[in-house]
Amino acid sequence: MLLNTKNIYKSYNGVPILKGINLTVNEGDVISIIGKSGSGKTTLLRCLNLLVEPDNGQIFFLDEEITHKKANINKIRENMGMVFQSFNLFNNLNVLENCTLALQTVLKLPKEKAIERALYYLEKVGMKEFKNNNPNNLSGGQQQRVAIARALCMEPKLMLFDEPTSALDPLLIDEVLSVIKGLANEGMTMIIVTHEMKFAYDISTKIIFMHEGIIAESGTPQDIFFSPIKKETQDFVKLIKSQSFI
Repeated sequence: MLLNTKNIYKSYNGVPILKGINLTVNEGDVISIIGKSGSGKTTLLRCLNLLVEPDNGQIFFLDEEITHKKANINKIRENMGMVFQSFNLFNNLNVLENCTLALQTVLKLPKEKAIERALYYLEKVGMKEFKNNNPNNLSGGQQQRVAIARALCMEPKLMLFDEPTSALDPLLIDEVLSVIKGLANEGMTMIIVTHEMKFAYDISTKIIFMHEGIIAESGTPQDIFFSPIKKETQDFVKLIKSQSFI
């Protein structure tokens, strides 16, 4: 077991967002979290690496309770990469510098080793030739691929993706999804919040459907998209099929 949550609750201004989330992630899992906007998907993802602190409950990662008050959050995040909707690249640094910054400041790698590792992961996502470019001069899809490379540079045990294509032009989505599919094929453990239903069906070992702050149903892609049990899931799947998403 790589990650486990027990009864995670989170509210904002008295409004409950997560209502007792229990989730288990094993090494090699590719888990897609789907559901309507406002169902708690992103809040759950951000709770996993404590960008959002749960109100109640426990999170265990690599056999350590990371919600414990004495947990070393920065050390934990070294093993849990995160890719955001909005890229979050540093525009005052070029592509290579974006990828080497944490390697030198957090992992304390020598500059030469940091550059070597960064170039390896930039090549993996097809962005090595852009190493000297400023992020502002890249397309959205290229920026997101750099953001993925930057996260991979830390060589995390778990990758979190928060709607990684939602800010992209439709023509650029496939280039990012193909990178994520490649990582899945290599055995990377991932949790992905996504609205790309065909992608979720193709890539996932497990689908989690969230509804009003709870995990309403989970199962294989075949289970969720073709034989859902709960009415909420059935209604959601019916809607996305009517829009030809799968």
